[in-house]
Amino acid sequence: MALPLGEPVPAGSLNGRERRALKCLPKGAVVRRDGLITRLATQPVHVDMVFVPGRSWESAMERAERFTPFTARSVLIDGALRRKNEAVMRADFYGIGLLHVRGDAVEVVVPPSPFVRKRHTVAGWKFLEDVHRQLP
Repeated sequence: MALPLGEPVPAGSLNGRERRALKCLPKGAVVRRDGLITRLATQPVHVDMVFVPGRSWESAMERAERFTPFTARSVLIDGALRRKNEAVMRADFYGIGLLHVRGDAVEVVVPPSPFVRKRHTVAGWKFLEDVHRQLP
């Protein structure tokens, strides 16, 4: 996690814990040459957005919040949109898209805020690996 993708880093600049972690990496994750370490491992997939379905916007938004550190979020409400003003206010405040199914059409009530990655984390990497594992 401490190595930038595709950029050589002097092995001597790594601390002891990082050097020990290098010994446990799978083959092909890094290239070692002339005292430099270059990370080749990259995220297996990119998730642009999650869509959380629900009949109630409250429970759908609560489930969508779990994805806050990883990607943009939208809830897809199939049913009556009760307390619409409150739903709009909450969706807008938290940056969660609010989509409402009406027959065969989907109305975008509140567009989702774009996701801005603040840092790379082990949890984020695991999320992407879990998604990748579920792909056919």
